[in-house]
Amino acid sequence: MIFLNWENLKFPLKKIFVIDDKTTYGKGLADEFEKEVEKGKRIIVGLNKFQSDEDEEPELLKIDMKVQEEQVKFLNKIRRERNQQEVDKALKNLENAANGNNNLIPFIIDAVKAYASVGEICNTMRNVFGEYKELIVI
Repeated sequence: MIFLNWENLKFPLKKIFVIDDKTTYGKGLADEFEKEVEKGKRIIVGLNKFQSDEDEEPELLKIDMKVQEEQVKFLNKIRRERNQQEVDKALKNLENAANGNNNLIPFIIDAVKAYASVGEICNTMRNVFGEYKELIVI
């Protein structure tokens, strides 16, 4: 199933149409849209204009395991030397702020100054806000 939002496509009829194998709503508009794309009257980047001629895949960044090991050692050292009570307090303040309508930046800065890790800060906010999961419709 494919969901098309025709409002974004600037057609006169402003509804969301569902087009699948069994049911077609607004088929005339869908056909019109397809013809405009094929003739180049409607531009879709990467489909009928501004296509890349390169078939090469970009080279992936490979991190040496030694760098990873050094980062883990550094993180463990920071965790040993930081004041865990300050970290816990800063993260709790961030959580309380996230549950309200406060600007979170000052609370995030306080957590960073207390040496909370990025993961700890993200987990605190994830516990409040949840995690975005994209709706995939085929």
